[in-house]
Amino acid sequence: MFYNMSDERFSRLHIPVHSIPHDADYKKAFPSISKYPEFEKFYGGSKNEALRISRNALVRYMVYLYDYNSDLIDEHPSNLLERKEAGAVEAGFKRNSHNRFGITLREKIFAVKDPKFRSLVKMFLKVQNSTVWTEIVVTRQELEQFQQIRFKPVVEGSELADANKKQTLMNACTLRIERLEILEKQFYRDHRDLKEADNLEMITPENAMRLLADEAPYHVLSN
Repeated sequence: MFYNMSDERFSRLHIPVHSIPHDADYKKAFPSISKYPEFEKFYGGSKNEALRISRNALVRYMVYLYDYNSDLIDEHPSNLLERKEAGAVEAGFKRNSHNRFGITLREKIFAVKDPKFRSLVKMFLKVQNSTVWTEIVVTRQELEQFQQIRFKPVVEGSELADANKKQTLMNACTLRIERLEILEKQFYRDHRDLKEADNLEMITPENAMRLLADEAPYHVLSN
């Protein structure tokens, strides 16, 4: 086995979904993440018990797949799809007669195209690595601001000075693009699909400040 045989499997998870009944009240069981608005929005205000239990299954899948300490990372180090399918099995999802998971699970959850689920995953990654996420937001904001300045027209009579400023800004942009690549690799790891979905939202100075404001309450989860 890839995991330490002296430890229970999944014992290093930040959120111990493996040791809690599937029909438990996850809001009470996991206050370290249920206190965030993404969690509340994901569950909604419905009193439907079946819906709540189905949401529980998706939370389990999220933890098994996106927890930095998940044993599935060692068990499926190079094939993300296999890791997703293994996470679905651990979460309690069943395959159909064709040995496939349901189309909604595959197209909305595996592909992180469900907005509420994607927000939940992002929240979970933030609380695991809030320092890196803050650096990403700040660097994105700086890059956006520098790029906006570069679009300003050259003023007649100060062409040389403006050209030098633009060259300096271009160098600063290049450095921040390189920095972002490093930071995003630390944050998203091999979840490129999540990174691509996140990058679809244009980061402007205004919503970058909003993201920074959202960041402040996040606390790093301890092992």
